[in-house]
Amino acid sequence: MRRGSSHARIDPQYQELDRRKRVHYANPRFPLVPIGSLATFVQYGISERANTSGLGVPMIRMNNLQVNGWDLSDLKHIELDEPELGRYRLLKGDLLFNRTNSKELVGKCEVFQEEGDWVFASYLIRVRVDSGRVLPHFVSAFLNSPAGRIQIDQVSRQIAGMSNVNAEELRLLEIPLPSLKLQRALMAELDAARVERDQAFGKADELLASIDEIVLEETGIPTDLSTRKVFSVKASQLNGPLTPERYSVLSLERAVSGVITAADAGQLIRERVTPAKDSPGDLYNWIRIDDLENRPLSVNSIRVELGQNISGSLIPVRAGDLLIARLGPTLLNSKIVLCPAVDGRIVASPEFLVLRTNNRWSPVFLLWLFRSAYYRKIMYARSRGGTPSRYRLDGLDFLDIPMPSVSILRQEEIASHCNERVAEAQRLRVHAETVWREARIRFEQQLLQGSEA
Repeated sequence: MRRGSSHARIDPQYQELDRRKRVHYANPRFPLVPIGSLATFVQYGISERANTSGLGVPMIRMNNLQVNGWDLSDLKHIELDEPELGRYRLLKGDLLFNRTNSKELVGKCEVFQEEGDWVFASYLIRVRVDSGRVLPHFVSAFLNSPAGRIQIDQVSRQIAGMSNVNAEELRLLEIPLPSLKLQRALMAELDAARVERDQAFGKADELLASIDEIVLEETGIPTDLSTRKVFSVKASQLNGPLTPERYSVLSLERAVSGVITAADAGQLIRERVTPAKDSPGDLYNWIRIDDLENRPLSVNSIRVELGQNISGSLIPVRAGDLLIARLGPTLLNSKIVLCPAVDGRIVASPEFLVLRTNNRWSPVFLLWLFRSAYYRKIMYARSRGGTPSRYRLDGLDFLDIPMPSVSILRQEEIASHCNERVAEAQRLRVHAETVWREARIRFEQQLLQGSEA
């Protein structure tokens, strides 16, 4: 670009997205209005640390704000005096904007609608809009649309590995502003698509959750175990770390039929390779825990890197190997997958335990057995570490886990039933994503006549 032709930032990302913005917003059907001119109140959240003991009022954090809406299943609380609570108390209709996150997630926003006293953390910005001019849900819907993302991606800045959008940049983001009547009509259409999407996602989740029941019932493991917190055990039974989780999980382990352990299923891969030293000029397929979404059904993201770009000592793996996350939080999030078949050498993060099964065990059956909440509780209870967030599952503790005695033929039948449910769940998810994507395209096109396909 010519010197002096830009009166804003001159970094390549900003200029390229500015070009895309001009194309995308070339023929708006309604006036483009800065959010700042529609806002009556803009505020950063609380920077004090929240607690996990449930004391005080719940605090909305950036992890509670998901791409597809709210997730309030994991809440922290904070104790505030009345003046401080009054300053940060959320009201229905407040728009919460995620100002700091990864490049893909920064800028997520949703409208708060909960009852009672709630506050919000410093990674979020609260925007209260003039409801006589614009619906907060309409603002949120547009900012979450592809057209809105162009603006957010354009202004976001990388700071210490995270992307940031400040309050002033948020104020300058523009939205097309039709009448309130048309805003309501557009939101009604979008809400109908959201309901259809959520119903499909709900059915998919039910199918996946039912896999646990199939696996446990078909292997003879009782599912109606006592949930009591206190019981007596013999000292000889404490074959592992002395934690409350370990005590309670003993009843789970004793319910497993048979006298075999995970060591009967195959061998853990102990070999390590160092690509940067061994073959710096060769390409590797690299499976990293951080690249797996929570509760992944398969490995969809594999990095292909030159050995010289891969640091550390990694595990050589091959198609069909079972990769089990060792770190407590990743284990609880079902980051347990089968290595896919790809061309070339494959290496995996040392934060996996890699089990290579023998011919008496189906790797697909073991995948769904170990992914069950039942076995994840057992593996997590056997993990060790200074704090729960750093607990790791040791290979020897894993190999000692009791296993059900099931013939290979029966294992394959169970695996087939599980795969059928996964296939149907994936079909429902694709349908849900298609419905929602098409609805968002229609929403955007009714506002920006010049939208790209």
